[in-house]
Amino acid sequence: MEGVRTLPGAEEVDFPEPVGTQTCYYTIHSEPYTIPVAFKDKGIRECTFKLALPKLFEQKLRFLCDLGAASTEAIKVKGASVVPRDVILELVEASLGRPGARPPFSPTTTRCCASMCAARRTTRRSTGA
Repeated sequence: MEGVRTLPGAEEVDFPEPVGTQTCYYTIHSEPYTIPVAFKDKGIRECTFKLALPKLFEQKLRFLCDLGAASTEAIKVKGASVVPRDVILELVEASLGRPGARPPFSPTTTRCCASMCAARRTTRRSTGA
C-alpha cells in the first residue's frame, strides 16, 4: 500500500487579522469531488482543499495518531474486539450529545481528522516510521 504523509502539503498562509498566519494542509472535503463535476462545462478538471488547524489541536491529533488511535484494524481489549478509530469517533459523537458539552470541533472536522490520522497510520506502516 502506498503511504500518504500526515497532513500533507503544509503551506504557511497569511490570513487577515484576527486569524493571522496559519499552516494549511491538504485534507478530504466534498468540494474537490463536487466542483469539477458541477463546473465541468467551465473547464474545471481539478480542485484541491486545504485546512488550517489550531496548533494545539494539531499536536493532539498527531499524538493520537502516533498512539495508533487512527487504526482501522481491530485489537483485543479485555476480550472484546474493537477498532481504535471507531472508538475515537464514538467518543467524539457521544461528547457532542452531552448536555453543556461542546468540543472545539464539529463531527465533520472529527471525521476529517480521523481520515488524516488514518493517512498517518498508513505512512507509518509503509515507511516503518
